[in-house]
Amino acid sequence: MTFPMDSFVVATAAADRLAYDRFRAANPGYPVTEGFNNQPGSVPREAMVKAGLITADNRFDARQLDRALCHVAIWRHCAISGGVVHVADERAVVRRDFPAAVAPHVAAADFDIVVWGVDLLEPAWIGFAPGVEGRLIFDQSRTLPDARMFQAGTTPPQRYRLLHCPNPCGYTISPAGARKLLRLCVPFGAALLPYFNDAGAAFPNTAFDRDMARHYKDMDAFILQPLLGVVVEPADGQMVTQHFLRAFEGLARQQGLRLFDPPAASA
Repeated sequence: MTFPMDSFVVATAAADRLAYDRFRAANPGYPVTEGFNNQPGSVPREAMVKAGLITADNRFDARQLDRALCHVAIWRHCAISGGVVHVADERAVVRRDFPAAVAPHVAAADFDIVVWGVDLLEPAWIGFAPGVEGRLIFDQSRTLPDARMFQAGTTPPQRYRLLHCPNPCGYTISPAGARKLLRLCVPFGAALLPYFNDAGAAFPNTAFDRDMARHYKDMDAFILQPLLGVVVEPADGQMVTQHFLRAFEGLARQQGLRLFDPPAASA
């Protein structure tokens, strides 16, 4: 593989060397730039508050604070260098044709962020066409991705408007997008985050990527389908089930139905 742009892997585990090695083993030929990682807890929370990275009421744990530091460092690098940057989670499995598949979608400076990899635990909210929006739900609790089959895929992806995605494992960011995320996300606070477009439902703000997600609708943000990166790990089946129930309950409300009532007896 050859990559015309900088590529980074964000490793946040305490044994970060092992994380890099696992990524290289899963993705032979993928260029890994090191140095954008920290040991969890190595920077005191008080220092992050003083530096303006987080607010005093921020609820990130040590690992999420470390992940936030890593990604903010990459955004700053991107904003200063003026080049487009690929970012991959250390757990990501990436398609072998990634350079050719992603190139048409990031070649022009008409985007802030393009999400091309997703941890399949939670759904994404997508604008499929003007005026047509919907949730893309991956039921990883039923079928885990086959890494070899996935990496051998060659279906050209299409680019769709991204409105919400709380769990990317891979994205490409432009300098303009990096500057927007720095302005919109930093300092990371503790406000509740909207649950897609459901009135009265919200996520707790406990992770940097959830904070990112609330701003996609106000950015030139896109997601590729089919995906070019996934996390090949068992998902939390209960979380997936909750998303399915929320989606169907919303549909039932629109139709004036009660989802779990038994059908009325026929006359």
